[in-house]
Amino acid sequence: MNNKVVYALYQCFVRRGFSTLRFNFRGVGRSQGSFDRGEGELSDAASALDWMQTYNPNAGSCWVAGFSFGAWIGMQLLMRRPEIESFISIAPPANVYDFTFLAPCPSSGLILQGDQDTVVPVESVQKLVTKLSLGENRYRAGKWREAALHLGALADHPDAAIYPDEVADALAHGAQSEIKLRRPERAIGLYEAALRLRSGHGPSLRAMADMAYERGEKRQAATYIRRMAEATSDRAERAQLYEQLGDLHLDLSDPTQALSAYEEALKIAGTPSEAHVVARNSRGDTKFNSGEQNESTLPSGVLPPSKCSRLITQLFPLPRRASRNPSPFSGR
Repeated sequence: MNNKVVYALYQCFVRRGFSTLRFNFRGVGRSQGSFDRGEGELSDAASALDWMQTYNPNAGSCWVAGFSFGAWIGMQLLMRRPEIESFISIAPPANVYDFTFLAPCPSSGLILQGDQDTVVPVESVQKLVTKLSLGENRYRAGKWREAALHLGALADHPDAAIYPDEVADALAHGAQSEIKLRRPERAIGLYEAALRLRSGHGPSLRAMADMAYERGEKRQAATYIRRMAEATSDRAERAQLYEQLGDLHLDLSDPTQALSAYEEALKIAGTPSEAHVVARNSRGDTKFNSGEQNESTLPSGVLPPSKCSRLITQLFPLPRRASRNPSPFSGR
């Protein structure tokens, strides 16, 4: 507590008429106990606040301030004590400790970080500040009008490109807020801004695809779905997206593009071996069987059998004599 930063912070509050307490956590200085990785220290901070409230029960406001590790503890105390209305956080160690509990952050405050700090990189604190200042708190609290106002402004922010992932997510949340306010035309602009920052931003591509489909613009929806499939690194998701793309092209009466999409899905799922055949049961359903097994299986891929059966039928149509409902790709 005799650190020069902590002492200067203490004097700032005293000069402004606050009843102010600075203290050492357990195991520091002459405080009893030992380091408890944050759990015990949070209890220490809560006990200090309890004592201050008995010392000055008529206080008109309550602030918490901390430096480094103390900043992390102070922000946790802020989340647990609604009487704390604001905070000062100096050099919060965002590179070491998890600050995701600030979602949403219930109060406004001040975060200070030196650009010559050798312990806490300024970049890690800047990312934390960006997330807290994006307006996400309003979005998570369901304050759609405020969220749309603050998040929408990020589309033209000069520093948006520095943190493309965070800003793209925030713009998508701003778009969702506009939809909640029944202003879909504004949402489209925000989704497009997010895609300019991150061309493969999944939530924005999915939303644009859904909105295009609802407007009856199925070809535009197909374009967005293809972009999603090309951008994702998850094999199962990519296979599913290509299957959806194939279905959409079938709706558009474009069997060539549908077949191409289904082929992409099967490349990801794994091409069936010669031992696998397509058979129809008495109900006319398509099953993907191996040998004498009756259960639908996919030999080496990621698509579930119910998803794969239609793809196999389209790509490997049955002979005429075995199929009462020939595939649209069979040319019959």
